Amino acid sequence: MILRSMNKFMAPYKPRGKCCEIYHAAKRRLINHDIYLQVTPDSHVILCRIFSSFPSAYEPRKVEKDRYQWWKSHEHFLSEGNDKEAFRLMLPPPNITGTLHLGHALVCTVQDVLIRWRAMLRQPAYWIPGIDHAGIATQVVVEKKLWQEKKLSRHEIGREKFIDAVYEWKKDKEVIIYHQLEKLGVAVDWKKMFFTLDPERSVAVTEAFIRLYESGKIYRSNSLVNWSTVIQSAISDIEVDLKDVNGSTYLDIPGYQTPVEFGVLVTFACKIHGMDEEILVATTRLETMTGDVAIAVNPKDERYTHLHGRMVVHPIRNCLVPIICDDFVDPNFGTGAVKITPAHNKVDYLVGKSHGLEMIQAIDDEGKMTKACCQLYGMKRFDARKKIMEELEQKGLLRRKEDHSMQIPFCSRSGDVVELLLKPQWFLSCDDMAKLAASLVREEKLKIYPPSFQKIWLNWLENSRDWCLSRQLWWGHQIPMYKCHKKGVPDSLLWIAAHNASEAKQKASQKLGVSGDLLECHQDEDVLDTWFSSALLPFSSLGWPNNLGKLEGNCPLSAMVTGNDILFFWVARMVMLGHELTGKLPFEKIILTGIICDAEGRKMSKSLGNVVHPEDIINGASLEKLNEQVEQSFQSGYLSSAEVKKSIKGQKALFPKGIPECGVDALRFTLCSHNISSQFINFNVNECLTNRHFCNKVWQAYKYVLLCHQKFLPSMPFMFSDEKISVDGLGLMDQWILSRFYHALSDIVRGLENVDLHLCTAAIKNFIYYEFCDVYLETTKRVLKYAEGKGDLTESTSKAIEATLRTLRLCLSSSIQCFAPFMPFIAEELYHQISMLKSTEHEVPESIFLTGFPSIEKWKHLQNEQLEENVKLMMEIILALRRLKVENGIKMKDYSRCHVQLSSIDEVKNIEPLVKEIQSLANCNDVSLGTDEGNFSEGRDSIALGSCVVHLLLPDATIQPKSFLNENKMEKYHKLNKQLQKMMKTMESPSYKTQVPATIQKTHLEKVTKLQDKIKRLKAT
Repeated sequence: MILRSMNKFMAPYKPRGKCCEIYHAAKRRLINHDIYLQVTPDSHVILCRIFSSFPSAYEPRKVEKDRYQWWKSHEHFLSEGNDKEAFRLMLPPPNITGTLHLGHALVCTVQDVLIRWRAMLRQPAYWIPGIDHAGIATQVVVEKKLWQEKKLSRHEIGREKFIDAVYEWKKDKEVIIYHQLEKLGVAVDWKKMFFTLDPERSVAVTEAFIRLYESGKIYRSNSLVNWSTVIQSAISDIEVDLKDVNGSTYLDIPGYQTPVEFGVLVTFACKIHGMDEEILVATTRLETMTGDVAIAVNPKDERYTHLHGRMVVHPIRNCLVPIICDDFVDPNFGTGAVKITPAHNKVDYLVGKSHGLEMIQAIDDEGKMTKACCQLYGMKRFDARKKIMEELEQKGLLRRKEDHSMQIPFCSRSGDVVELLLKPQWFLSCDDMAKLAASLVREEKLKIYPPSFQKIWLNWLENSRDWCLSRQLWWGHQIPMYKCHKKGVPDSLLWIAAHNASEAKQKASQKLGVSGDLLECHQDEDVLDTWFSSALLPFSSLGWPNNLGKLEGNCPLSAMVTGNDILFFWVARMVMLGHELTGKLPFEKIILTGIICDAEGRKMSKSLGNVVHPEDIINGASLEKLNEQVEQSFQSGYLSSAEVKKSIKGQKALFPKGIPECGVDALRFTLCSHNISSQFINFNVNECLTNRHFCNKVWQAYKYVLLCHQKFLPSMPFMFSDEKISVDGLGLMDQWILSRFYHALSDIVRGLENVDLHLCTAAIKNFIYYEFCDVYLETTKRVLKYAEGKGDLTESTSKAIEATLRTLRLCLSSSIQCFAPFMPFIAEELYHQISMLKSTEHEVPESIFLTGFPSIEKWKHLQNEQLEENVKLMMEIILALRRLKVENGIKMKDYSRCHVQLSSIDEVKNIEPLVKEIQSLANCNDVSLGTDEGNFSEGRDSIALGSCVVHLLLPDATIQPKSFLNENKMEKYHKLNKQLQKMMKTMESPSYKTQVPATIQKTHLEKVTKLQDKIKRLKAT
């Protein structure tokens, strides 16, 4: 009997015994669901969902609501123990400077797909999350916030209070980042969460520094570094943005009321001391010429042979500087004479050292001229540039000023022009470590994906420079180096590496031979480059150096997935330091993702207004909300007022109607649909909307299958097992769709193994959207109509219905398993709907991710290549008939007759069993096959498909174009028809809808419509 109820069980039913236990367990579980019960003759209870309550359309907000918290509460993401077979990943820690961007979303999604897939393969898997303190970026943002809110600098409130303010910032931001990570559905083990400034990481950083210092790899040197005059700190190369200018260009520079001119080459003369001659030199940075200490010429340049060893008069300092000879000078470039400014140029620095030249610094830490610049002392550098130009002109030494292409280094954090300054800093010698890291890749002990980056990796490491570790900041790991000297004897200074001041005094006491109370020890105020602590994370996140047992069982990581822009700043350094300190590789494989750009290929930038936040795609955002976010960035000090105007203008152009709500799954699927190994990834929000529609297509397919299930065989369970699938009793189209699923599954598994996720998404979409929904589902309607009283229900028909339903459910449940790693929310929701249909006497896994992943071996026997070829030809015939109907003005719903002329009797036999599908999908009530043209008195229109010709028989009322059109019209007709067929063939390609951008698809559709209209008008005349 079947008992039905709405939101409750009907009172008359009183189950007994085990059935009673099942009944009440089900009642507790489904108290808020519309259900019906089927009690089988052997007293088993089957729970079925009443279909009227199932949502008519996919709504991501409802599907995603509370699901992540359900995963967390069931501890699906936990992983304990040291399992060498486990699949291990570490999330590149997001900075606490703000919210996650699409680059984070891409890396998170790729790692999450891999983790969930491995877990479904029943392989132990864990994923370590963390947050980075982001030294410079965070300090700059908090300083701006402090100034905007209180008009105070960090120096005015002091180091301790400033650090407290940064921790308050961190406290607020980490909650936002946690929420965003959860929103993306990441299956991280939250119990392993770390922060790069927490106590455990601080211990690791201090220990690593001391070991490297004591082994002689860390040293202190006065050397050229990238210097930000606004932040007043050394910065890394990754924080330097190079801007190309071609000729005179005026740019806004912080601290200057008017724009500063760049892209100009100034040539001036230097008088030869004791001679009535001059030598010409040129520069694009005239302000640095006050630091010139020599003029270099090529020793083989005959123009200057007589000047070797002579002196010139410096135009500003009025002192004598030598003319030196060096082979690095190209005699064919410019004047063949080069000014040498070793304190502000890397090449000049090396030349200066090799010739023992004086190092004169012309610009100080604040971007002002030093005392060495005489009358220019204290003047801002770009103001001094104008003054120098005027003075050269007054002295008659200015020769010319001309446009010149150049690159200007800007600090990405402050927007200021970066200076190269000589500063005493701590450096890490990288030569030996770099050579080892290069050999590991060369010997394939460490693999890089995509392989094209191997050459870049080797080139960079073989030409690596020593790493400047010091940063003149307050936020970060304070360098564990102590300046120690005897009291009252500063010349006895020693640098001591120690864990604390007490240990430093003890070490200094032994070296200086005095007791600790006679020593003064002060820790270096500088902090370490953020990348240093980040480089230790693969093992510091596992408890190194204290918990070596845990490290032994969980290192190396299976892979490191991250953006290709930090291959050297982070990935290479993880390899170098990891192997140096632990003797182990930090990970077995490097997987690099591309840089996310907008749909036009432009790098995302707040000032361009093309930045798209993941949450805006997930939840949707109006144009007004996007503008509000820009205003908030201005209030927080991220953007200037000029950038705000540009950003708002850019947003209006890109998102005039805002961003539609797409949901998490659509965002994840879109990110994976791109080739992640590309150098750059052009991201279009419209693709996310298209994939939301795809989710709805999946939803509707599921709804259809459930409706069939409810109507015909509600007791049949869905299959989520590894048992071999039988083809007994299956129809040809059932066998075909299972064979196509095998191919899709093969592509998906291969794509996952090689991290070619775009191949996976293409296979998923092609199978579900086109093969399952557009073809197979349509053929099932012909079979299932018999169960609705539209045909005779014979025993064979009943078996066909059961086979069809079994195939529908098998394909759908297996498809859900395949796309679960990519779209976990909709997959989990559909699984829970399906699981209600299973007999409660069997234990049901509580999550789709506990059901396993389809096995290729269990599906391989379902491959039927001959049947696939037959159905492929069948589909070509159907599409040809549909096209002929359109061209001849016959409505698609109107029945028609056709004849298919095949090349051989064997081909006829292959297609004959599929005639009913042709009738159904092409809406033809009479389909004949043969090797001849057919003997029909009616007119016909035909399309040739290789060796096959499809003839559509035209009714009398239809104008027959081939007999009707005169010669001119006939020629035009054939031309239009040829264009139409070519376009239709392109659009009917299996990969067309997954590979071709939506905008181009729209253009193609419009072109097809225009061609069809032209053909119709031609026939009507």
